[in-house]
Amino acid sequence: MSFPTLLLIPTVLCVGIVLYPLYSLAINYDAARKTRLPLIILPFDCGHPLWLVIDRKVAQWVRRLPFGSGTFTRFNWRGWEIWDRYRAHLELGDAILFVTPGKNYLQLCDAEAVSEIFQRRGDFPRPPESTDSKEDSSSYGKALKIILDRCIPLVILGRKNLNNPWLPKKLRELYQATLVFQAHMTEAYESEKTVMMRNGKMENNLMTSLVRASLANVDLKGTTNASHQEGLTEEEVYGNVFVFNFAGHDATANSLAIGICLLATRPDIQDWIAEEINAVLSGIESSESLYETTFRRLPRCLAVVFETVRLYTAVAIAKSTGSSPRTLSLGANTVVIPKNTVVIPNYSALHTHPRYWGDDSLKFEPSRWIVSSSFDSNNKDDLTALTSYPAEHFKEPQNRNSPFVGWSGGARSCPGRKFAQVEFVGVLVGLFREYKVAPVPLNGEDDEGARARLLEQIEKDTGMRLLLQMFHPEKAVLAWKRR
Repeated sequence: MSFPTLLLIPTVLCVGIVLYPLYSLAINYDAARKTRLPLIILPFDCGHPLWLVIDRKVAQWVRRLPFGSGTFTRFNWRGWEIWDRYRAHLELGDAILFVTPGKNYLQLCDAEAVSEIFQRRGDFPRPPESTDSKEDSSSYGKALKIILDRCIPLVILGRKNLNNPWLPKKLRELYQATLVFQAHMTEAYESEKTVMMRNGKMENNLMTSLVRASLANVDLKGTTNASHQEGLTEEEVYGNVFVFNFAGHDATANSLAIGICLLATRPDIQDWIAEEINAVLSGIESSESLYETTFRRLPRCLAVVFETVRLYTAVAIAKSTGSSPRTLSLGANTVVIPKNTVVIPNYSALHTHPRYWGDDSLKFEPSRWIVSSSFDSNNKDDLTALTSYPAEHFKEPQNRNSPFVGWSGGARSCPGRKFAQVEFVGVLVGLFREYKVAPVPLNGEDDEGARARLLEQIEKDTGMRLLLQMFHPEKAVLAWKRR
């Protein structure tokens, strides 16, 4: 093969690498413009795994350039919604279509349209890619922590590709952690399955529910019935267990961390919930309180939970139009959304738009969830019947078209919603009944300056990895004092 031919091959490859994304972008743009929605053209696919690894660093670098303040650095990175809040929708409208070389992404800030999407599960399924699913990794807990901390390379490379001796040590540890996690899941699954097949007594927990679902197509002899394939496969059982672990550990922990930091900036709200806690638990040890008689009497604490989730929603759920175009009502108009479009309810915008939340929509104000109510001693469900201070109750949005979607919506809303709320409230009771918290002032700071600095850190240092979290919580140094 001649030298010119050898030179031509990489040249053609380079040209192809440049031209193919431009061709794909043109195709996606042509489909997007037919919707007549506001369009934002972005150079990189927002959901591409490789871009997700470097997007934030690239955006930070480009911002330093003289021309660095544009649509790219504003929108083409993971977590832009937390910084932008509702402003893009205030400028461009309730529906904005991002056009990229990979896919088109529809950002929505319309409560009725989002509710419609959640209700039409068949028309707007989850995107296919969102449904796939020196540390000691020898225990289940440690293995799970390693997997959660390093899940992005796991998604990009796949588990099988991590078992190579030339890879960095952390990636090889990740591979070992996946083996440990699967071994624990397999042991638990087989144990529960054996008990069920023998008609033994089973605990009523997540794993037993999944085992029942997996045995829907198995007869009592253990033989799979090919004519009845409605049950979960073993791989689907493991996938569901991982999702529950992922959401149950990290999502709640991150929300708690942010919530406590927000409370540290507001001593008045700490006093407000402490008043409720001490009134409800007067003469009772916190460890002796019962869910049935205590949880519903703590509307202020629950308001802190909802207000934290409103401002900082841990998990944002995406939908897709699938393989066919879909119609969607937007105000008085009906829009045809192109096939294979990712539809994203913009949680951050929905949860902060002044149209829904008033002029103080960006402020941490749990009292917005509390309303006064009349006292009815004959009503067993009246939250105020068990309290000794002015009648109050928690008002969760019940409207189907509510702008609050902190735990998603429709039939696929978060199954751990109640558990997360009770756990969050329980932590608040345990901490703020006898203690108060404040940021530790730096040199030359007074208390007000320290609170302002902490609030700024929350706002600027919180963003998306796979979940919403504070990137540097170690910088938020807090001091606890007894009341």
